[in-house]
Amino acid sequence: MRKQIPILALIFVLSGMLIPQLDAAAQGGLTMEARAGFDGYYRVNSWVPVQVIVANEGKDIKGQLQLAVQDSRSAWVVYTQPAILPTYSRKQFTLYAFIENYTRELSVRLVQGGKELAEQTVSIQPLGAEAFLVGVVSDDTSALNYLAGLPPVGQTRIHVAHLRLSDIPVQGRILGSIDALILHSTDTSQMSQGQRDALRSWVALGGHLIICGGPNAQLTAAGLGDLLPVTIAGTVTTADIGTLGDLANAPFIVSVPAVVAQVELNTGNGYPAASSACSTGCVLAGKSDLPLLVRRDLDRGSIDYLALDPDLEPMRTWIGNDSLWPKLFSCSTVLLSASGEASDCLAMGRDVSGILNVGLQGTSASRTPWIPPGGQHQRRARQHPWSRRAPCAAGHGLSVHLRRRGRPAQFPRPETGG
Repeated sequence: MRKQIPILALIFVLSGMLIPQLDAAAQGGLTMEARAGFDGYYRVNSWVPVQVIVANEGKDIKGQLQLAVQDSRSAWVVYTQPAILPTYSRKQFTLYAFIENYTRELSVRLVQGGKELAEQTVSIQPLGAEAFLVGVVSDDTSALNYLAGLPPVGQTRIHVAHLRLSDIPVQGRILGSIDALILHSTDTSQMSQGQRDALRSWVALGGHLIICGGPNAQLTAAGLGDLLPVTIAGTVTTADIGTLGDLANAPFIVSVPAVVAQVELNTGNGYPAASSACSTGCVLAGKSDLPLLVRRDLDRGSIDYLALDPDLEPMRTWIGNDSLWPKLFSCSTVLLSASGEASDCLAMGRDVSGILNVGLQGTSASRTPWIPPGGQHQRRARQHPWSRRAPCAAGHGLSVHLRRRGRPAQFPRPETGG
C-alpha cells in the first residue's frame, strides 16, 4: 500500500503538467457587457458610441478591445482601443464607430496576445435619414414614453431613446443621430465641461435641446450654465397655463394646478449671432411675469425651456401634446412666434445636415487610406476579420484599420477606462 502512494502522487503531478493553465475568462474571473447607440438606436451614416464595461477578477490583462463593422462596400473596418485591466478591476471604455449601412448586430471582443478572452454581441436598431429620434435624459427611465405615440413629425414616427447623463458624449458630432434632446428631472451638475461643450456644438450645428422645469427645475438646470436661455428664481404652483394651450390650439379642459419654474430671460450670453429674432431669447407661451415656454436660437439650432414638467399632470395626459410636441420639433422660430397653424409648421423640417457633415470641409473623397491621429490603418478583406483570429496591431489611444473615403478628418477621441 505504501508503494502505491508515490505512484499516485507522480500521476497527479504529471496530469497537472499536462492540463494547461486557465486564463481569466476560463476561470470565470472576466465579464464583459456592451451597449451601443442611443438606447439601441443609431442613424445610418453617423458615428455610433459603443460602451463596454469589463470586470476582471483574474490575472492582470494587457489587451485590446476590438469592434468590427462593415463599410458600404462590405469591407470590414476594425476599431481598437487598449484595455489595461489589473486584477480586481472594473472599467468602462467607449469606442466610436462610423456605421454607413443597416446593421442590426455589433460584436465586441477583448483580445490579449492574439488570443480572444471575451466576446459580446449587442443588438442595435438602425434608423434612416427620415426617422425622428428624441433622446430623453432623465433619472426616470420611463419618462416621456408617450412621445413615441404622438403623431408623426412630417412623414415619420417619433422614436424615443432613454439615456443616462453619462451617455452625453464629449464631442457634439456623436449626437448626430439625435434630432431633439430633452433634459428632464436629472442633476446636470454631474456633467463635465466637455459634455456641456458637446451640447453647445451639437445645437449650433442644428440640434434641438429642450430643458424641462417643474418641481426639479433647479436640479435639471444646475450644470447647464450659459446653455440656459433663462435664469431660474424658484417655482410656483399655478393653474394659469392657458397660453400653452393656445400655442397648441388645444386648451386645458380641466383646470389642474401645475408646478411651474419662475424664470427670467437671459440676454447677452455671448451666443453666436443667429438669423432669428430669438437669438437673445423670446417667449413662445406665457406672460411676461411667468414665461412658460422660451426659445433661444443658437446658430443653426435651438434651445427651448419648458417651465413645466411634461411628465406630470396636467401635461402628461393633455390632449394638446399631440399638437405641441410635433410643432416644437419641426417648427422654425419664426412660425412659432407668429402663432401659425400647426400644419404650417409641420411642412418645415429641421435642418440637421450640419451635424452629420461636420468635419468634411477640406476632406477629399478619394479612396486613399485615412489614418486617425495616433492611429494605424490596414486594408481588410471582405471576410470577417475575426474569422482568421489574426491579432490587430496595437496603437496608442483608439486606432482604426480601414480605408476611408470622405469621412470626417478628425476621429473622436475615446474616453479612457478607469
